[in-house]
Amino acid sequence: MNLIGNNIQSEIYNIIPCVLIDYLCELVKKSGTMELITLIPSKLGFGAVQEIICETASGTIMKRVFGFVPVSTQLEVLRNGDHFDMMLAA
Repeated sequence: MNLIGNNIQSEIYNIIPCVLIDYLCELVKKSGTMELITLIPSKLGFGAVQEIICETASGTIMKRVFGFVPVSTQLEVLRNGDHFDMMLAA
């Protein structure tokens, strides 16, 4: 994935699998207005999944993915045109 012009806080790579970071970056690029991402581990009958709750200017988007160990954290997204910064929320 091409992250040129976008900044991902280095601590995020210590917490979140790279495949999920790539997926979140694609969601941010498609949304255009994403401000906050909440990641919540959730159990289903077949195992754990990652719940993704994205807060945008027009509402909430919910996604569910699996294939890695889910994490629990919040990420803040700051946008400036096509550029975005992603960091751990305070």
